[in-house]
Amino acid sequence: MRSGLVLAVLLALAAPAAAEVDFTAIAARVDAQAPGATGRARRAYMAVQAVLARPDVPGLADDFSKLHAVARRVEGRLDEDTILAGALGDALVAAQQELRDSAAEPVELSAALDSEHDRLRCGERGASGARLAARSADARAEGHAASCATLGRRAARRYAAGLALAAKLLAQQDERPPSWSVPLHDLGGALLGVWAEPGPTPAIYSVGADDGTGPLFLRKGGEGWVRVPVAPSGTLWWVTGIGQFVYAAGTGGRVIRYDPQTGGVTDLSTGVDVTLYGVWGTSTDNVWAVGGNVDGSQPRTALLHHDGEQWTSFPQPVEANNRTLFKVWGTGESDVWACGQAGLLLHFDGESWGAVPSGTFESLFTVHGAPSTVAVGGSVVPALVEETPQGFTEIALPAGTNTLRGVFVPPSGTPWACGLGATVLRRSSGGWLRIGGLPAASSRDFHAVCVDDAGGVWLAGGDLVQNDEGVLMYYVTRSVPTGVYPQAKLRDRIAPALYLSCAITACHIGPFISEDLVLSTPERVLAQTVGVPSRQSPLLRVLPGRPSQSYVWHKMTGTHEAVGGSGDRMPQGGPFLPQADMDAIRAWILEGARDN
Repeated sequence: MRSGLVLAVLLALAAPAAAEVDFTAIAARVDAQAPGATGRARRAYMAVQAVLARPDVPGLADDFSKLHAVARRVEGRLDEDTILAGALGDALVAAQQELRDSAAEPVELSAALDSEHDRLRCGERGASGARLAARSADARAEGHAASCATLGRRAARRYAAGLALAAKLLAQQDERPPSWSVPLHDLGGALLGVWAEPGPTPAIYSVGADDGTGPLFLRKGGEGWVRVPVAPSGTLWWVTGIGQFVYAAGTGGRVIRYDPQTGGVTDLSTGVDVTLYGVWGTSTDNVWAVGGNVDGSQPRTALLHHDGEQWTSFPQPVEANNRTLFKVWGTGESDVWACGQAGLLLHFDGESWGAVPSGTFESLFTVHGAPSTVAVGGSVVPALVEETPQGFTEIALPAGTNTLRGVFVPPSGTPWACGLGATVLRRSSGGWLRIGGLPAASSRDFHAVCVDDAGGVWLAGGDLVQNDEGVLMYYVTRSVPTGVYPQAKLRDRIAPALYLSCAITACHIGPFISEDLVLSTPERVLAQTVGVPSRQSPLLRVLPGRPSQSYVWHKMTGTHEAVGGSGDRMPQGGPFLPQADMDAIRAWILEGARDN
């Protein structure tokens, strides 16, 4: 199901990177010295010029090859040119920094593989590259520039081989036939909205009803779900990305904004006592929220706009009077749609909202899609209307279709719709077809559907009468994690736990610091773990979103030897971290190992 575009991105990741090392200083020194040199020195300078004139071959290995050729001349014939030797040393430092950065690439890509065996195959190449990179660094420290470059070249080739293998295995994995899975089920609150951020391995957000501790707001990282606390009570009906943030809206006029970079939540509530069923926008200063009170209390209709500073009630056409709006969606500032009760369909052209004949009198719960916009709903009977050159037309639906609640029309690919009684529809060339063969947990109602950039289909629902028994289903080739962990932040939870357990045992605080890893402050935890290669294994110390590919996690669980590590379990000699601390560290990594 993976799209050609996404596969191309993965293969591009696996291709050798373009040359990154700057040879300018070396070339300038050689060009300045060659004309006045004589004998062996002149021949050596000219040989270096020939090396630098070679066409670039993509990849860091080619840079190290050139550095090796330069180093042989410098060490053999140009030892007295201290300026050239200094420029060579600077270039080797830069090349080794690029080598350290490239070590993370095969780890990050292989982390998307479902098979532990496949991850280990890629990891073996990474481990080999890491050992060669360490020997390269030792050679440079000892003043052996040519050996440093030779070993660096071999390390770069091993990393490139690991990256290519990971891309190949991932492509094979995605050729498997898709199937349904149920990553989340029987939650205390129904799940009512689901949204996938763009990208080949997206974070997934799902929101829903109050389970007794507040509304559900869940974020899936690479290997699990984190629950973010957003309010003490209430229900969130919809979630979507706007700019760099994620917005959700719900009861009591509540709108919240989640920042994926920090894990922080900002309350942007409207101040209007109304249920907001939908939210959408183009940027933080152009956000629409719609809703109303279906119980007959005022306001019956809510059409609100946020300009980055405040919410205002936007003028609505008379056709919207006393009709609740359920969703809002658009393609840009001058192309926005909203739908609601009794077939209400509105369009905003950048200046004002106007009513558009929908072709039905059934309530419309969700509108989505371009260039062919689709709206779905129903009350007495299910309804699905599609935009045609002649206007919106009601589409005949398969027998047994229940009231529809959600629809998603991807930019390319297959549109999907969902509804009550485990109704799932998919559009084909012959029209909309009912999808059967769903897992037993799908006996619930579905309220929202979303298609991610990998072609995976997400369904959110539960018991929509009691607003409980939340369920989330997924249709794709991948396996999906199931665990949900409470959000934990670096400064409030993670750094203190690491300090009290690992630092003050004298392993990771002065004067004798193990592995040069200092865990005394949040700043040092972040700088010395996230994205930093471990010295004992091919893994990074912490790979955001991936506890299973984070060496620190394995050191604390005692599984470090299984990933090529060594030494004792952390904290050395125990006592080991309690489960609550382990869950907090896992949640922090899952949410992206942020500076928060």
